[in-house]
Amino acid sequence: MPPPRPIPKSVALRTRFWSARTVNRPAVLAAFDDQVRRRPQGPGVRVERDDDVIRVRPAGADGWAGVTWSDLDDTNADAVIAA
Repeated sequence: MPPPRPIPKSVALRTRFWSARTVNRPAVLAAFDDQVRRRPQGPGVRVERDDDVIRVRPAGADGWAGVTWSDLDDTNADAVIAA
C-alpha cells in the first residue's frame, strides 16, 4: 500500500482556519439567528412578524409553514398561541 499523500498547504490552512477552535461560535450563531431566523425570505412565502414571533406561510396553496423565530416564555406563550 502506498503512503498517504500529503495534504496540500492551501487545504491545511483552510482546515485550520475553520476548525472549531478558531470559529467564534457565539458570533456565528448570532449571525445565523439574524440572517435566517429573523429575516426569512424566499419565493412563494409570506412572512408574518409580531412582537414575539416570526412566522413563514406559503403564499399559495402549497409550501412550508412554520415559526422561524420566537421570544416566547412562560409569561407570554399562551397569549401568543391563542392570538
